[in-house]
Amino acid sequence: MRHAEGVPLRVVTVTNVSVGADVLMVKPSITSLAGLRGRPIAVELGGVSGIMLFSILERAGLSTDQVSLVDLPVNRHLSAWQNGDIEASVCYEPTASVLEQAGGTRLFDSSQVPDTIFDTLIVTEAAARRKPGAVRDLVYGYFRGQHHLVRSMHDAVYRVATRQGITPDSVRRSLATVMLPELAANQRYLAHHGRIEVVAKRLSGILVREGLMASHPVYERLCDPSFLPRSLS
Repeated sequence: MRHAEGVPLRVVTVTNVSVGADVLMVKPSITSLAGLRGRPIAVELGGVSGIMLFSILERAGLSTDQVSLVDLPVNRHLSAWQNGDIEASVCYEPTASVLEQAGGTRLFDSSQVPDTIFDTLIVTEAAARRKPGAVRDLVYGYFRGQHHLVRSMHDAVYRVATRQGITPDSVRRSLATVMLPELAANQRYLAHHGRIEVVAKRLSGILVREGLMASHPVYERLCDPSFLPRSLS
């Protein structure tokens, strides 16, 4: 969380909203959220997985001191799972599917906490100030790519699959778990006091409360919709 570390950042685009892409994978012995009590849970606390975890604990009626949090990058969750170091993982694809193949169960996902988990395009304040044209070109390029994905899904899926070295079906499954906000939705998400700022403030409040962050960063200028194109024509 570079913004929390004092590096001024600007969110210039919301690229996707998770509607099932972020998942709580558990060992078969855990059959309910309440069953997380006392269990070691792997999670990247400093990222969006952190707010996913705290949403899960809230639903379960549990506090962080009633579970064992293992702050771990998601690319290390499988080895921790196989070594018996964790019994649950807050993760996303492809780790979720890999853990499922290893015997895990999907107990909860982001479709149950709508408009909470976002992927965003972020630039430093310095880059936004010094090279606004380049930032606009970057954002425009993203939306042109999104336009192609939506209008020519078959072609786009095969291009992504080839680049990522995965199957087209895997790409389709992943796309089914995210919503791709178009321009109008981005304007709403990036508005002053919009959803992105609300979620960022909530996560920082939780991290401060849990002693994982020293103080609240300033979010008054976190989002900047001025780089969004007016149209794609």
